[in-house]
Amino acid sequence: MKKPTQRDRVRAHLIEHGSSTNVEAVQMHILRLSERIRELEADGFSIRGDWVREGGKKTGTFRYTVDRETGSDEDEIRRRDARRGEGAGGEKR
Repeated sequence: MKKPTQRDRVRAHLIEHGSSTNVEAVQMHILRLSERIRELEADGFSIRGDWVREGGKKTGTFRYTVDRETGSDEDEIRRRDARRGEGAGGEKR
């Protein structure tokens, strides 16, 4: 079985948790989260990004969230994966 790519791991994390921060990505050994997000958007995911704020001030943390309002919910993601022949983590079946 092929090792999941960074894109696959970010995708699986977004499906499971609904969002991801640059801090969480570093903990998963992914240093260019913004690039992985761009790749997922090119695949049709609707993802929005916002600075995390504490006490009204912007922190150094950026959170990417799957936009549930536009249909990029877990069911839609699984249907898209099924059409491609992939599992939730992006692995080929």
